[in-house]
This record gives sequence, C-alpha cells and structure tokens, in this order.
Amino acid sequence: MIASLLLSMASAVPAPVPPVVAVPVVVGTSPSKEAIAAVDHLLDQQNAESGYKAMIPQVMQLVLPELARDNAGQEAAIRQILLEELSSIGQQLWPEMRQKIRDIYLAKFSAEELREMSRFLDSPVGKKMTRETPDIQLQMMAFGRDAGRAAVSGAMPRILDRMRAANLKIPTGT
Repeated sequence: MIASLLLSMASAVPAPVPPVVAVPVVVGTSPSKEAIAAVDHLLDQQNAESGYKAMIPQVMQLVLPELARDNAGQEAAIRQILLEELSSIGQQLWPEMRQKIRDIYLAKFSAEELREMSRFLDSPVGKKMTRETPDIQLQMMAFGRDAGRAAVSGAMPRILDRMRAANLKIPTGT
C-alpha cells in the first residue's frame, strides 16, 4: 500500500532527488466530503503513520553497516545520529506524504470504493493484512534499497557532518 513511499528511506548512497510526480486532477472536480472522510478513515485503519515510523529502525539497519565500517566500536553513536536524523526527516515529511497518499487514493477511488476497502480491512483477512503489511514492506524494502536513495541523500550531509563533529571516521566514497 504505502511500500513504495517507505522505500524512499532505504539507502545511504546519495542520489539526486527525483521530481515529484503530480497526481492527475480532472479540472472542475474536487473530491466529495464523503470521499475525503473515507480515505482518512482508510489511512487510519492502515495505521499508515505508525507503519511509517516503525520503518525507521529497519532503515537504520540498512544504512548502519556502511557508516560503521571504519568506526569500530562506535556503532551506538552512529545509531543515535541515524535515529535522530531519520526520525527528524520522517517527522518533517510525514504530513506531506500523508497528503500525497490521500490525493492518490482520492484520484483513483470513489467514496464507495474507499468505504469498501475499509469494510475489507475490518474483516479478519483485512485485519491480518494490516498486521502483516509492515513485515511485507520490510521484506520488499530489503530488495528495493536502490529505490530509497533520494530520501536518505537529504539526511546524509547532516549525518556525515555530525559524524565528523563526533570525531568519527567517514567511510571512503561517502
């Protein structure tokens, strides 16, 4: 569901930030109040924000080996820097991400379709899917690290600056 957005935090190799792709909007239309309420309820059911925040430790595990390579015994300091920086950037990005997710759903689904998805999420298999989705996303992220270069590149300069300030070695080529 939101896996592709979460993948954007998966890699420490800086890359240019790709342009934001706009969701197509039909001129003269706007989503109904019912559709907006339905998509907000759906995102709440999916625990979208909690799922996003829960990904941070996993992203850290993807980035930590490279940053710790030349800093034996300093993993805790690097882990703390990563936690603070990735949490900060995640907190800053979440409202915009939620709005973009919301806009995508509203562009693709009617109010009734969104309510139908909510009914599904209330079913036993829907609840299981909601529970299992974070783990599925983590597994997908492990295979999709390259897709996450853009988001981490935003935090990487600050991470490296803080590592330098803490007298930690910066891996060659970073």
